[in-house]
Amino acid sequence: MPFTNKRQNELYDRFKQHSGLPSDHLELFQYCIIDSDYHNRKFENDESDSTDEDELDIVQHYKADGSEYTLADVPLRSLVDAIEDHIKTYIPEHRRTEVYKKAVEGVHGVKQTPKWDRQVDNPRAKPQTPFSESRAPIEIRQTNELLFRNFGKTSKLSRETLARIRGMIVWRDNERRNGTRGAIEWGTFEVTGGRLGPTEQHTLADVPHCYVRDRLMASIAIDVEPNRRDLVRETVFSDLTSSQIKEYALAMEEIECQGEGPKPAKIKKPRRSREVSKLIDRAQMVREIQYGRKISPQEAE
Repeated sequence: MPFTNKRQNELYDRFKQHSGLPSDHLELFQYCIIDSDYHNRKFENDESDSTDEDELDIVQHYKADGSEYTLADVPLRSLVDAIEDHIKTYIPEHRRTEVYKKAVEGVHGVKQTPKWDRQVDNPRAKPQTPFSESRAPIEIRQTNELLFRNFGKTSKLSRETLARIRGMIVWRDNERRNGTRGAIEWGTFEVTGGRLGPTEQHTLADVPHCYVRDRLMASIAIDVEPNRRDLVRETVFSDLTSSQIKEYALAMEEIECQGEGPKPAKIKKPRRSREVSKLIDRAQMVREIQYGRKISPQEAE
């Protein structure tokens, strides 16, 4: 057991060292992992107690013997899954693989290649226009999450509309090689299944950055009020000049006129495995705590 405990702490220390994320963000994430695993175990053992779901204060948890429940008590596989998902969301694409491999280096029983490098070929990873790929220096390129956040702030669209736009970007990207897609939950616009696997949740972080840019440019012309479109384009595509933005917008209009592709059918959400449900719950908890503490995804330098 001591060897396993040591592995958990060393792995997280390596993640902290190479992630480039702020120390308060990392402290909060570590607490979230511990808190989620602690409550998951109590739920499985039918020992769950009533807690205030809006309570965001960091509190210590204790085991039956009175000792503190720490990162060393979290199963190694759960810890790696949490870190892998966090890297996917908060670390820019060009650094994801490097950070993951340095974190899990030398850890036996853990895949040394992250999920995003094990995915099948995705045609949406190929830029559709000369402006689809960001022209900003690679070390300061935005994550998908930050790009969408800027779009949401400047567009002034409703929360429901933004959820729909986000969900449709993800759903379009989850197409398999045979042309079929996974399921979309209409209440939340969460996407499950598709090219990542039948039970895998598909998120915005899984979508190629160039494709997110293309879909946002297309959405501006459809969903944003005409008097705000120029401002939104300049904000979201700040790596381009005014003339390049106009060319990009025209190019996407032409692509859209050629056909939007299939629309999602109302499919029931497939049953998730227990482990996938845990990961989704953990991600939701991270987001809730971040919103409460006003911690946003950071660009690692």
